[in-house]
Amino acid sequence: MAVGSERFSRLAVPALHAALLFAFVPFGAQPFSRPKLLVLGCGACALAIAALLRPARAPRLPLAVALAWLLLSCRSPLDAAAALLLIALLHLRFDLRGFSLMGSALSLIVIAQWTLPGPRLRMFGTLGNPDFCAAWLGATICIAVGERNRVAIALHALALAAIASFATVLALAAAALCVRKRSFALFAAGALCAAAAGRDPGRVLQGRIELHQIAAPYALVSPWTGLCPGAVREQILKWGAHDDWLERAIEQGFPAMLALAALALLALRRASRQPAAAAGVASLAARAFVDFPLSRPAELALFVTLVALCLKEEPCPDSR
Repeated sequence: MAVGSERFSRLAVPALHAALLFAFVPFGAQPFSRPKLLVLGCGACALAIAALLRPARAPRLPLAVALAWLLLSCRSPLDAAAALLLIALLHLRFDLRGFSLMGSALSLIVIAQWTLPGPRLRMFGTLGNPDFCAAWLGATICIAVGERNRVAIALHALALAAIASFATVLALAAAALCVRKRSFALFAAGALCAAAAGRDPGRVLQGRIELHQIAAPYALVSPWTGLCPGAVREQILKWGAHDDWLERAIEQGFPAMLALAALALLALRRASRQPAAAAGVASLAARAFVDFPLSRPAELALFVTLVALCLKEEPCPDSR
């Protein structure tokens, strides 16, 4: 039973992420992430069952923090599903095989749709928004760098440059700090994004400051339990504060936000064991300061998967 459970998890983890990434949603469906949330919930439950069938010891401190995150954020179906996924993955064996391939496939879709007319890319049938794609690719390019897969690195870099998001520069800079010996490709990709953005960085920064000035005071209204999931977009700013950490503090309270941040910090402390995974965590965590990747099923699932790989007591096989 243990062998069957292990084989299942090794296949199910990349399959879950492929479904979250490429599951087709008819154009115009609202909200776009609802079917992906259903996929995440079902996948997390399936992996939790697999974890029960394979008795294995999970690291105590990360498991305790993950359980705390689950309890503190249980009002959010997205976070509850992601926390359950994290708890399951802490008990299972898996690796990163297949993730750079999925990122390369997404890169090809981005590059192909780059040729379509229009002011911005419209990501039909994937993540629904070019910035959402950039968040995913900003993590999987770290895996491609870890594998030294030059083709995958080039595809990721070209796709990220086509999306031209300033948040990618911050994300890749953070990732490069985690893998300083392999950082050239990440810095080069970040430079491509900065060159392709074609926007005034001062105006972008000023816009983020203004959003924070509006939203930040609401974090003190209910600092322990938060206002409620979705409060930022429903009550404060229609398009969000573009800061995942701040939005979590406002909607779920500081304890829930700090629990997720603690998991990221614990993962980054073990960067030497799983450098590619840690760099992906750093990329998504840094982007979360200027965007909201951790509020979407595909990106949050990728984040907790990389965190789990960094935190496992038994070293898992790397993607190479």
